Amino acid sequence: MTDNPLKDVENAAELLHVLRMQDGRILIIVALSSEMPDPGLWGIILVDAAHHIADAMVRHGVTYVTPNGPQEMTARDALDRIRELFDKEWEHRTDTVEHVEFD
Repeated sequence: MTDNPLKDVENAAELLHVLRMQDGRILIIVALSSEMPDPGLWGIILVDAAHHIADAMVRHGVTYVTPNGPQEMTARDALDRIRELFDKEWEHRTDTVEHVEFD
């Protein structure tokens, strides 16, 4: 078993919040860090997040609704679906960015 990664959280910088609002909207808050000037690092973060999400979905027994009804999924199934909609959203955005400054 590995050490708890949250033990050093007081020295960490929060970079991303994703919230689902009661009305169904998704709110994404990004805090840019001068220590991450390469936008490619965000690509790594997003891929790592996709893997964590897929693994968590399998661990929690989330089923995927298909035209043939619900089915259990593997992490690969979840990742494929994440990538499918990632690519569609990349090509045709369904949301706009609203810039808000926080104090």
